Amino acid sequence: MASIERHMVLPQDEKPAFLTIIDKKKVNSEFLKKAEDGDKVLVYQNNQRVIIYRPSIDRIVDVGFVTIDDVKQAQE
Repeated sequence: MASIERHMVLPQDEKPAFLTIIDKKKVNSEFLKKAEDGDKVLVYQNNQRVIIYRPSIDRIVDVGFVTIDDVKQAQE
């Protein structure tokens, strides 16, 4: 994350979900269609932000908004 912090100020009040794009062909999200294999995706649920970072060129590809509903497990 230090590489990304050189390019923008990241939220300090939560830890992001940190993902790596492995197979671009399996990406369904319209926003993530800009991503390539090897890109890093940071998702800040509370701050409703998603960041795509491309380490191969040390650049932020895109920043967007995300809303994630809390997942609740069904009680048996």
